[in-house]
Amino acid sequence: MILFAQQLLAYLSLSFVLIFFKDQNYELYSLILMYAIYTFLAFSSVLIVSTFNLRYSLLLGLLFYVILNLLLFLNWPHLSFWLYPVFGAACFIFFWIPLNYIFFENCQKDTHGREAAIYMVLSSLIGVFMPVLGASIIGWKSYAFLFILGALLHLPLLFYVYHKVPSRTISTNLFRELKTFKGLKTITAAEGALHFFGGVVVPIYSLFFIFKVRDFGNFLAYIGLISLVIAFFVSSHSDKIKKRMGYLYFIFILIALSILVLGFARNLFWWTVLVGVYTMFNNISAPLRLAVSLDVKKVTLGFWRMREIFLNFGRFLVLSLSFLFFYLEIYWPIFVLFSAIALAYPFLVHYKFSDLQ
Repeated sequence: MILFAQQLLAYLSLSFVLIFFKDQNYELYSLILMYAIYTFLAFSSVLIVSTFNLRYSLLLGLLFYVILNLLLFLNWPHLSFWLYPVFGAACFIFFWIPLNYIFFENCQKDTHGREAAIYMVLSSLIGVFMPVLGASIIGWKSYAFLFILGALLHLPLLFYVYHKVPSRTISTNLFRELKTFKGLKTITAAEGALHFFGGVVVPIYSLFFIFKVRDFGNFLAYIGLISLVIAFFVSSHSDKIKKRMGYLYFIFILIALSILVLGFARNLFWWTVLVGVYTMFNNISAPLRLAVSLDVKKVTLGFWRMREIFLNFGRFLVLSLSFLFFYLEIYWPIFVLFSAIALAYPFLVHYKFSDLQ
């Protein structure tokens, strides 16, 4: 319920952050820089924060989502842009770590793929409808109306979390958790890099071809629609046969090729077609990537803390390089970089966990 409601609101309003700032004449490389700062702050902050109260951490995380919407509503010149990654990073810490723990706390090992698919595919399903609605609201009223609406709609969710989530405090130890996360550090950093290719680089690069809010909303909905049923089927089937590696090799070779081909798109038609192909394979792989980590480690709150540290470390590294290439207006190395990460990923998993089937 919490995940569904939060993703509903995020896709409604925060989907339009990129085109909102672009419409204010921010360069595309500055949008990449904003997310590089976002991930660096998330990485460094999770290193420091070690204790979480499930109820109050979630409430604080949701309040930061309210603040993000208010920053966009107020739209202070330059200040809103630079404060956005600061409060966005706080959402990573206080919302996603306890929410991940609550969602997977009672997950059985033989259903990791299916549970991960439900968790991730749910977001994509919501992403089919809400960006179209958000674009319609902007066209009907304005960006400001959408953002204040996004802030206000969080209030019932705050009330729900306060009454439904237990006030349970859990402490973690950085050095102990680093030891227990052995084998997953590099894999998780690579996974984080791939998350933000589809989540940040693709939407930002799309702004070379898309100039209208409604077109951008339709594009985001199109991305969300691709391959939802296929992703759920593949993840569930991999639970049954217990052979994730076969799927990983096949899918990630296709992902690597589809990323590489994206660099050759020169107009909106071919960009849309090729993004559809890439998104299909990426959506299929996403639950499997998470299931691999869940299969090999005990899923504690410390696990989720370590996961956020290394996800954001990987994101920061590749977004920093992407910022450099965007700034220099040399784009092909970005696609080569992410294609290489995708190609290496299943081999890295097999190397780290040779007994994983």
